[in-house]
Amino acid sequence: MTLHAVGLANFKAFGPSQRVPLRPITLLYGANSAGKSSVLHALALAHHAVETGELDIQRTQIGGEAIDLGGFRQFVHRRQRDAQVELTFALETKRLSGRVGDLLRAARDVVVQVGIGSASSDGPEPEQGVRVERFAVEVDGRPMLAMSARRQGLLRLDRLDHGHPVFREVFRSILTVATTTTDLTEQDFARVAEVMDEVVPGITGRREGLFPRIEHEAAHEVETRVGLVAVSRGRRQEDLAHAARLFLPRVLRDIVGGLAAAFEVEIRRLRYLGPLRSYPPRHLALSPDHDPNWHAGGGYAWDVVRQRAGVRERVNQWLGDSERLKTPYELQIREL
Repeated sequence: MTLHAVGLANFKAFGPSQRVPLRPITLLYGANSAGKSSVLHALALAHHAVETGELDIQRTQIGGEAIDLGGFRQFVHRRQRDAQVELTFALETKRLSGRVGDLLRAARDVVVQVGIGSASSDGPEPEQGVRVERFAVEVDGRPMLAMSARRQGLLRLDRLDHGHPVFREVFRSILTVATTTTDLTEQDFARVAEVMDEVVPGITGRREGLFPRIEHEAAHEVETRVGLVAVSRGRRQEDLAHAARLFLPRVLRDIVGGLAAAFEVEIRRLRYLGPLRSYPPRHLALSPDHDPNWHAGGGYAWDVVRQRAGVRERVNQWLGDSERLKTPYELQIREL
């Protein structure tokens, strides 16, 4: 699985939303202070948040001393404390696997967006600090669901587009498999849509790392039930409404949680090699443990060469090939 685009807004050099397509090799070039480093720093911020859950970030794990974000007040655009930093990530659904891959198999592209802001509220228990203020999912260019921050670290589901073609197909499949009905009419969908509008405000999630997971007792209640939900001819609408109340939280839990896990895997794959302005010492054995900038200074590349014989062999081929680098050198590993 590979991210094919990232976006950012209200972050460092960027105010309005910017989208950066990603390819196996992506080149960023421009004048000084044009925002090239801001794109890399946004990725480092996302990586650190996924790994640690921290959002008011000073220095990142993968950036070492080479990336100092200075905290939310420094990296939010023009230090606007009331603005939200927006991070957006996109991938093709064919890269998804497991339950979420099955649910979204009719889709082509999925985008998740996270809004990070400085919480400040009045009242008997005012909340302070930096938190995820908003989470949204867009499928095939159309918004599908959105959540926003509430007290005690929760996010509430504010909007669910039950008319979205992908979600409509998902729920059709769920109800035809989990109930005794074989198909749904437009009248059935209209009744199910009413139930969704009733249930949505009661569905909440809690942030884990950078992305939320749905927390709703109904999502767990379905796990203990066995057999199909009977849909009788005389009570068809009521029975379908009952099934929708049971299965909607579970479907949303699987979609949100599955996407969160998939994007976390991609973000964890990020490695920052730094400005590459230094070369490693002659003996590498203790460097990763003693140098806080080991990975940010290019140490990850040296770790790969040291640990993977196949990569080392190919590097040595380039070093000695008469049509390539034409050098008398090779990389060797010696255990001391």
